Amino acid sequence: MSKKPATRKPTEKTVKKESKPKMEKPSGPAPAAKISTWELKGKLRSGRGFSMQELKEANVSLGVAKKLGLYVDKRRSTKREENVSALKSWLK
Repeated sequence: MSKKPATRKPTEKTVKKESKPKMEKPSGPAPAAKISTWELKGKLRSGRGFSMQELKEANVSLGVAKKLGLYVDKRRSTKREENVSALKSWLK
């Protein structure tokens, strides 16, 4: 194993990079989803986002929802009345 020569230039690892600003959490209501495992069947947990059907029922378009800071899960196809009522009450 050879040692590095003493004439080598120092690396620039001492320069700190600026950290990115953290994303703020949306101010809207959190969507609810049911857990579908055997042991916890039927219990509620916080979901990833509102479905397009829930937004349509609450008369909110996708662009408006993103401007308001709401999470939208495009993969979901279910519509929960609890989420729709939470959206409607939050928008008033």
